[in-house]
Amino acid sequence: MSLPQEIVLMGATGVATLEFVTGVLLATACLRRVAVWTAAAFMGVMLPLTIWTAVADPVSDCGCFGDFVILSNTATLIKNVFISAGVGLLWVFNGRRRGLYPAPVQWLVIVATWLYPLAIGYTGYQTQPTVDFRPFKTGTLLFDTSEGGESLFVYSKGGTEKAFGLDALPDSTWSFVRTESDVSDGASIMVYDGDGEDCMEEFGDEISASPRALLLVVSDPEAQFMTRAHYLQELNDYLRAGGVGMYALVGASGDAFDRWQRLTRPNFASYEAEDTSLKMLVRGSAGVVYLAEGRILWKRTLGSLSPELPYSAKSAREVLDAMTAIDDGRFMWTLTFLYSGIMLVLYALGLSPRMLSYLRRLTCGRKCPDDEKVCES
Repeated sequence: MSLPQEIVLMGATGVATLEFVTGVLLATACLRRVAVWTAAAFMGVMLPLTIWTAVADPVSDCGCFGDFVILSNTATLIKNVFISAGVGLLWVFNGRRRGLYPAPVQWLVIVATWLYPLAIGYTGYQTQPTVDFRPFKTGTLLFDTSEGGESLFVYSKGGTEKAFGLDALPDSTWSFVRTESDVSDGASIMVYDGDGEDCMEEFGDEISASPRALLLVVSDPEAQFMTRAHYLQELNDYLRAGGVGMYALVGASGDAFDRWQRLTRPNFASYEAEDTSLKMLVRGSAGVVYLAEGRILWKRTLGSLSPELPYSAKSAREVLDAMTAIDDGRFMWTLTFLYSGIMLVLYALGLSPRMLSYLRRLTCGRKCPDDEKVCES
């Protein structure tokens, strides 16, 4: 979209958050009229849109659930038809529903429900998605140089699946399904030197032989992160002094790769790579991947590293080993349990007046079983 990145980011995050909040409000019958109106407005846009995508097929899938669940355009349309029917039923019968939370508690439910997806979105944008459904998960052997160990990536289009090598990935009209490897759990990225020659095997052997290595992954060399060029040079000096090698994989070739090198002037080895595979490796226009003997320990955006890291008094290996992966699911589960706990506490608070009323009726019934009016008063 030809809009400033900040506007696109706020819009995408806002829509996703509002969708989640609307779903929770519908499920709990909080703000019943507002929730139904919002859901109807969503479906008023999404249903015609998915009808068009199912007919015109401009992209392979709409990305409703990201890499978690891959839906065809037809399946997305069927899903939205059922959702629209459910919203229509709620529009008619919503007034008869009893909510889980009384009115005095509902605003707390809404606040907690807003904060939960915003925390996930903020963490995913600043560091990495909190759960990784891509081929290069934490713990993966990044460069499998064993004989016959080529990894294939299966994509689908129009109901047909086809396997591609990393050096021949399809365009965006295809949808990623899964990765396959006939030898090991490894997943490889094609790497080329400045002359365009394949050096994946040599580079993979060097990385696998290194106790620790940090990859700078630049999937979008046109992004405006060149102001950190000096930081990268200082970071490389710090890492080398601590026995950690630093390398760059850049999603460009030929003149574009040479231009990136001229602007950045890296004092570490840089290689060309296919930008689609780099985007599957780590999110962000520039990210870093920390490896132990070629196996991924953690990955994050370059901007999430501390500006003071190259000047730390501790050794580089000690500092980097202390960092943990954000995308292994633990943070996501912790955040989910926290949100669920808050919702349960709010539910208990909503029940407490009813419990007190029930106890009053029990106590009064024992003392004056024949006088219901006095008892109710």
